[in-house]
Amino acid sequence: GSTPLSWAAGTGHANIVKLLLEKNANINLQDRDGQTPLLWAAVEGHTEVVKLLLRQPDVNIKQGDKKKRTPLIWAALKGRKEHIDILRMIMEHTQDSMHYPDRDGRTALSWAAAHGHERVVKILLEKEDYARQMDNEGRTPLSWAAEEGHKVVVEMILHADRKLHNQDRNECTLLMWAARGGNDESVAFFLRKGLDIEARDRSGKTAL
Repeated sequence: GSTPLSWAAGTGHANIVKLLLEKNANINLQDRDGQTPLLWAAVEGHTEVVKLLLRQPDVNIKQGDKKKRTPLIWAALKGRKEHIDILRMIMEHTQDSMHYPDRDGRTALSWAAAHGHERVVKILLEKEDYARQMDNEGRTPLSWAAEEGHKVVVEMILHADRKLHNQDRNECTLLMWAARGGNDESVAFFLRKGLDIEARDRSGKTAL
């Protein structure tokens, strides 16, 4: 279900991508998984191909796959050096690329926080603060970082927005998410921060 352009983009053959674009190949055509050539290149970390595709005036950087994950989300999720370069390229192309969540309501920051990609989190927070944006489950990037035990990411997000609320839409505290993830260091960190060990979520459960 992939086009020649998608195959070339996904395998990093920049010269072939350039040739196909010169022959007016459809740059935004999706395969059966909903992936465009740009998305394929972003997932695989092919910076030169991404650079080529972003130069095209009709490229759609907001187009996601079947799960509505955009090239920016995939770059943030992967988090390697080449993906960080791609993340910067996309953000320079258009600033509002950060505000397009996936099917679950999760943003690039949410995925980067959950995977502990500190450099990606730093870049996203520097450009514009959308740390309060909740996903479809009412969870913030901060709660994902807390559950996965990424203490440095937690501190980065809290430093960027000290007014961030301790509880999410379901009234789960950061201490609860850290406890749920079984992360001793994160639990100890939030206890030192003075989070209420007796706080309850909507179902009446505490961190214990």
